[in-house]
Amino acid sequence: MLITNSFVYSSAIISAFAFIGGGFKYIDQAYDAGVFSKEVAWIIACCVGVVMGVVMGVDSYSAELLLAIVIGVTFMSKFDNWPFRIMGLIALLLPGILGTILSDFRLLKVQWLSLGILTCAAVLDEYLDTFSNQKKFRIFEYRPILEIVTLLAVIVGFLPLQTYLSLLAFDLAYNAVKVISNKLVKPTSQSAT
Repeated sequence: MLITNSFVYSSAIISAFAFIGGGFKYIDQAYDAGVFSKEVAWIIACCVGVVMGVVMGVDSYSAELLLAIVIGVTFMSKFDNWPFRIMGLIALLLPGILGTILSDFRLLKVQWLSLGILTCAAVLDEYLDTFSNQKKFRIFEYRPILEIVTLLAVIVGFLPLQTYLSLLAFDLAYNAVKVISNKLVKPTSQSAT
């Protein structure tokens, strides 16, 4: 397994992934379920885009994982509202701008093989999620393929442990916002009946 720089650096990257994951679900629930404010979703989308762009600009392993997620979601047409699209655009443009300013293009230092493998896993997760409303496929609601593939990439040495922990932070925050939004939806839907 590869070991990354320092505890503070790794903690910052992992925390950024948690913010990104929670932000993804907040935006999703604001537009798909109408639970949260759409105006706040726009602000969060811009902030998440900036954080994603900075993280991708400073850490090539994170860039591989975030690019895989963005490509997977885009490929399966799940960037289905304007805040998501703007967030993705900011996230993709910012590393190039940072690279130009700092004369250090870390995004170009990604491992293309692991990016391809992670992207296939992300696309498969998004595809299988469409079946998660069926009882026997509930597990795919949690998009486990990317987690499994990332863990295997850590074990064989393609990725550092920090990358897997970052993905876990992303998923935990994503699911935490989902649980909170579901609790907010249920009382209102019961009172309407």
